[in-house]
Amino acid sequence: MASRLRAKLTAIAHHPRPLRYLWSMLLWHTRLSHWFTVDCGGYRLRYFRTSMSAGHFVDPDCRAEDDEFLRAWLRPGDRVIDVGANVGTLSLRAAGMVGPDGHVLAIEAHPRIAACLTANVALNGFGQVEVRQTALGDAPGEVRFSDDYSDDQNRVDSAAGGCLVPIARLDDLLTDDERIDFLKIDVEGYELPVLRGAERALARCRCVYFEAADEAYQRYGYTLADIQRLLTEEGFTLYRRAGGRLIPVRLGGGAPELENLIAWREPAEALERTGWLTGEM
Repeated sequence: MASRLRAKLTAIAHHPRPLRYLWSMLLWHTRLSHWFTVDCGGYRLRYFRTSMSAGHFVDPDCRAEDDEFLRAWLRPGDRVIDVGANVGTLSLRAAGMVGPDGHVLAIEAHPRIAACLTANVALNGFGQVEVRQTALGDAPGEVRFSDDYSDDQNRVDSAAGGCLVPIARLDDLLTDDERIDFLKIDVEGYELPVLRGAERALARCRCVYFEAADEAYQRYGYTLADIQRLLTEEGFTLYRRAGGRLIPVRLGGGAPELENLIAWREPAEALERTGWLTGEM
């Protein structure tokens, strides 16, 4: 007990926002957090007892990289698919940018987190957001899904006690004439099976934005090179972003540190929309 208390005090003392962090912990442990919301500039987020909600309560700008990318790329009327939507931070930001004439399909596997996502969509009155509670992969059925304390790291895990959730192919959730302007995938290493179940969707997708991490991919027995080969065969070019510059990803290269990578079907269009530069650094 004493060691855990010391660890907590050390974490508070070294946190960049110690008072806000302490306030967040108190609300969490007293189960009062759900009475509070966070103004994220364009949408509000209820402070549910989830890791993502707590992170935004402490720092509403903690997903600034995602927000900056969405502001650069999305336009009113665009159609977005958010795979691994969690409590909805990216879906809600995108909804404000695509407006009532656009559409956001927010997909979250964990039933409790999907309920939080649905509540956040209702809180903001975003009728352009559709929520689906399912995992995605390359075959339909059911799958075990973890139920960890760090709920933003829950994932498909056949050995997990967790919960049993439906799993579907993205292609089976969409009609074949739906345009996709932006497909985001953040599923803790299960990205490749999601892409394998989205062959028809990728054919009409303009941009894929996904989380890359060698450690997470290794859980499922593949590498970043496998994702890059699939996307290249589908007509995409893969980049990582460094400041205001886009750096082409070398085939066979890895992702030793967690990062977001971007695949564009028409790089020239991407450069025109975003104003970013491209080339080696």
